[in-house]
Amino acid sequence: FSPDSSLVSVLTSKPSVVLLDVSSDSQIKLKELKETHPITPWCSAFTSNSSSVYFTGTGGNLAKWDFTNDSELKHSSNLAESTNSSTLTRLETITNDLVLIENEFGDLILYDFETQKIDKVLRSAERGLGSRGTLV
Repeated sequence: FSPDSSLVSVLTSKPSVVLLDVSSDSQIKLKELKETHPITPWCSAFTSNSSSVYFTGTGGNLAKWDFTNDSELKHSSNLAESTNSSTLTRLETITNDLVLIENEFGDLILYDFETQKIDKVLRSAERGLGSRGTLV
């Protein structure tokens, strides 16, 4: 859901990202990802101003789509290589450019999309979690 609860993003296996208007239950935007994003989207999160949506999935890639002006996708550097992870399983936005990401091992990654830099990685073991993100 968008921060103002007016929109919801839906990820499909086509792959595509669909934006739905909650009040009318109607599709308002569709972004096909076949050529522009070579992975099936796994999770999504709106920016704090509700003008863009981040999404990620298998392959460790992160993309941002500004749907207010239907811009092309902006891609991050490959986070899988720098975090030894192939799947980014959870995504939360802190600000419009700062994203909190969780990988399949339960590691938390604070990523600045604007600068394309990882600000912090908190390993699951540091949080008292096992190698697959389960409590120990």
